[in-house]
Amino acid sequence: MKDLVINENFKELIPPLSAEEFSQLEFNLIQDGCREPLVVWEGRDILIDGHNRYQICQANGIEFDTVELEFDNEREAEIWIIRNQFGRRNITNFVRAELALKLKPKIAAKAKEKQISEGKNLGGNSTLCQTSDEGSIDTKKELASIAGVSHDTINRVERILDSADDDTKEKLRSGEISVNKAFNDVSGKPHVSNNSGNNEWYTPHKYVDACRSAMGCIDTDPATCKFANQYIGAAVAFTKEDEGQNQQWGGNVWLNPPYSQPDISEFSDAVVREWNSGRVESMCVLVNNATETAWFQSMLSDATAVCFVRGRIKYLNQEGVPANSPLQGQAILYFGDKQSSFRKHLGAFGVVICNG
Repeated sequence: MKDLVINENFKELIPPLSAEEFSQLEFNLIQDGCREPLVVWEGRDILIDGHNRYQICQANGIEFDTVELEFDNEREAEIWIIRNQFGRRNITNFVRAELALKLKPKIAAKAKEKQISEGKNLGGNSTLCQTSDEGSIDTKKELASIAGVSHDTINRVERILDSADDDTKEKLRSGEISVNKAFNDVSGKPHVSNNSGNNEWYTPHKYVDACRSAMGCIDTDPATCKFANQYIGAAVAFTKEDEGQNQQWGGNVWLNPPYSQPDISEFSDAVVREWNSGRVESMCVLVNNATETAWFQSMLSDATAVCFVRGRIKYLNQEGVPANSPLQGQAILYFGDKQSSFRKHLGAFGVVICNG
């Protein structure tokens, strides 16, 4: 029996079978044998399709055949794997949209390559330091066409995936609840611009590390706690009791302020005040991407660069586990003269735009 190579990235693209489905497949294979060949990457013996059948055949000594397909690269193989699921399963609209959304970065990457090869660039008064992920095509419209669902369903499922709990997602996959019901439940939550809930969430380390590298170090954190500063390591750290928005800041500043009102407006005022005081050498500020608000616009007008983070940051609880995702995206505003360093270290997280 031939041993095949399992690529975990490929395997994770395929929706898992329920215990009942897996048992039924195992029964069929033991009784009838593996009648459908497994798909492998030509010349590499990497399994592309048939992971569950391969597992069962290996465990039960069942012979199987293979058919080879040729791919230029892993991205092309991933696109084939996802597209192939649509014709193989009786799946809900949620799963169809969920599968299609896994194609989003693949399609966007192809669009970006095409944009670069054609020598396209974006105009405007700002310098675009990194091209947009969406490219020049309507990515979501293409995803909707691939999945056989509406553009609106793609939008709703993307919102649900960002905001719903795991139990809700499982019910959607099984068809127990509808996309519309789950979306209405998610939409009923308060918008983060008017958030008045728990402010005790902590930034994933990769964003802190990138900002530290961009600035050189972190000297001051005006909105922290003892737990958070164990990792951030700011020499000057103001807690809630210190009212950091009313203190003087200095050196290189890292700030992830509370997002509730009136705190967010008070901290944004402090950002502008301290930056214009001359006491701050450079500063990175992580906030919700609330471009419609006065507090965001006031900081953006003084910032020298901004990174519009892809997706939504999943903040950590005190156990260091991702536990909270706001209902809108985030932006990291930069104040200082090291725009090239900021672009270098933050560009991996999203589009970076520099003023001037």
